[in-house]
Amino acid sequence: KAKPEYGRAVDMLTTAAIEKHPQLFWRICLEVLTALLARWRMLINAIDVRHEKAIRWATRLGFRLDPPGPFGAEGRDFRLFTVTREDLRV
Repeated sequence: KAKPEYGRAVDMLTTAAIEKHPQLFWRICLEVLTALLARWRMLINAIDVRHEKAIRWATRLGFRLDPPGPFGAEGRDFRLFTVTREDLRV
């Protein structure tokens, strides 16, 4: 059984409102990411490759993305993304 403090799956949701306030959104993202990584050593999930903005955002935040691969019942391409405390020096 995995230790709960080791890693956590995170959902990264977006809306059109983000584009109206990009600097505020960026600052809050960094604050939340720092808080999450203070609790868990690694954050992980997957992004549908069709969501190009989400992929750019995750990359900019410091997440590492794996190459696309089939995932889920429909076998659509997703990219696994991860970030650790060490990646961001939190």
